[in-house]
Amino acid sequence: MLPRPQQHLGPRQAATVTAPSDGLPRPQTQASIPISLTPAISMEEGLPRPLIPRPKSSPIARSRSPLPFSPEIRGSTNFQGSSDSRRRHGSTPTQQRAQSNLLRTKTPSSNPQLMGMWLQLLSQLGALSSIFLDIQDSTNQEQLAGLVIDAFAASTLFRYFSCMSKFLQTCDQLQLDVATLTAVQLLDIFLIGSKRTGLDPSMTLKALVWFGTHAGVAAFSIASHSLVHSWRHSKVPKDRKESLPLPMYVVVQWERRLLQAGCSLTERLVLGGFLIMIWSGLRFADLQRITHKSLMASYSEIRGLCWRTKTCSRGQPWGLLASGFLSNGDFSWSMQFLQQWDHVFSTNPCEDTDFLIPSCNRDGPIVPLQAMSYVEALGWFRQWIQIPWRKSSLCADLDPLSYSIHGMKATLLSWGSQLGHKGLVTDEMRRLQGHHKPSQSSVTLYSRDDGNFSLLTILSL
Repeated sequence: MLPRPQQHLGPRQAATVTAPSDGLPRPQTQASIPISLTPAISMEEGLPRPLIPRPKSSPIARSRSPLPFSPEIRGSTNFQGSSDSRRRHGSTPTQQRAQSNLLRTKTPSSNPQLMGMWLQLLSQLGALSSIFLDIQDSTNQEQLAGLVIDAFAASTLFRYFSCMSKFLQTCDQLQLDVATLTAVQLLDIFLIGSKRTGLDPSMTLKALVWFGTHAGVAAFSIASHSLVHSWRHSKVPKDRKESLPLPMYVVVQWERRLLQAGCSLTERLVLGGFLIMIWSGLRFADLQRITHKSLMASYSEIRGLCWRTKTCSRGQPWGLLASGFLSNGDFSWSMQFLQQWDHVFSTNPCEDTDFLIPSCNRDGPIVPLQAMSYVEALGWFRQWIQIPWRKSSLCADLDPLSYSIHGMKATLLSWGSQLGHKGLVTDEMRRLQGHHKPSQSSVTLYSRDDGNFSLLTILSL
């Protein structure tokens, strides 16, 4: 049994926690779980030592293997799906990790790759860009150019810069002058097809509007032409793609796996991160933008702060109940995850401490620790959604390619919708659980606690 958390931090204890030999603990039968964060412990330097004892030592991979998956996984369907994603987003795991670190940049102007792309595009546009004309003779050209992009997320800039680079290359190959490009010619490029040009019409139009506004390219006003607007909003019948929520059986089995003594180090780290994503309602990109010193943990709750999300650029709080479907007092999946997570980050070198799931191979995390990329996480996700450690007919007909990482965020929102007609979960509780923008943002801002409704939603479920 884990020691009770204390409010005063002390030296790290050398206790160990092992799974009970007589099987898994029975679910809690208590009528309610307290929502208060008492006793909650704010961590200035990592997780509090009395709360999370050091676990038994586990082998950790010291080599930077180019493939994060075992040979058995390479031949499975989930690895094929991951390979398809690699062809779309990158060619090697090393490039994927480099791109993942780029997208997590807090200040775009401090990233050499983003600044290089931005300055190169301004140089290519030349006299078409009023920003380029204004700063080309300045001795502080790079600093002034950096001021323009620092107001935007690195992930957004990377997509716009990559798309604009392909667009200028396509115009050059088609011998089209960007300065005199018409709306008809722009639509001709789109009608050629994205497979032949490599251009996504929707993203290209967004990039043209962005460069027209923030790089001062008047020629790109054709993106707002009435003909382009009519083509963009033409009503073509098509299916609306939505992420499927995870079956409750999968969530329960993931929690059960973390409580088993045979759970590997990689499973404990990555599955634990997936469960935090499910119960907190975070996107995967948000999960990889969590500052470690913002974490607060007790035996009843876990809270933290994302330094940037898709809908919030100034920090977003989140929270979840530490107990899941399978918990018996202090013995819960969250404590098993936090013990191993704290041990890994306290004993291995790490340049940045603002992500939750490190890049892993079959033997454990890759050292030095780096943030796991989306494509790598997708490979593990599609393997483990089939519950490979348990033979069951319930997962026999489950197609892993039908599920995506974003489905973990949609899981609790789907469950809450089913309980909405009973009055147990309101629309406002579901909105806060999904971290969606409110109609009156100032009400949530000055409430000083965005996490309470999220915890109430989980408790209702």
